[in-house]
Amino acid sequence: MIKTSRNLRIHEPSFIPQFIDQGNSSKVYRISDNLAAKVLYRRDKNDNPFLRNDSNAISLLLHEESIARECIKNKIAVPNPTGILKIPIEGRIYLAYLMRFIEGVPIWRYSKVSDLFEREIEKASEIFNIGDYKGNGIWCPSEKKVYLIDFQSGSVKSKNS
Repeated sequence: MIKTSRNLRIHEPSFIPQFIDQGNSSKVYRISDNLAAKVLYRRDKNDNPFLRNDSNAISLLLHEESIARECIKNKIAVPNPTGILKIPIEGRIYLAYLMRFIEGVPIWRYSKVSDLFEREIEKASEIFNIGDYKGNGIWCPSEKKVYLIDFQSGSVKSKNS
């Protein structure tokens, strides 16, 4: 795992990054047939979003990657993390959390799988402080599986909990 921004290498996408979706604080791009990149953003005083390259961004991305690795270790379905790298988007280089690209549908667009989503959340709540987790999930029809995403604010429960 890469720890500091000085050690980050630039990932050259196999094709031009394609915008997939955005949440409250991040945008996700498809950067190859099997990789997606999550880039953090903020809003300026006029409420316009801008991609982040600030010093706090790497901490937040590393945190999400560590939560994803913990999920994998505990058999919770999340896109496999690939690392934190720099990627070119719209002519600039940004820090990004790379993960497996899941060909699927956001669960909020496909309510028929909400029971699968709830089961994954239940599994995750056994090891994470997720409280009122407002994260998302992706329904992957080819695998008949829901993947949890967006663990930026989660934390691993202490052994004494």
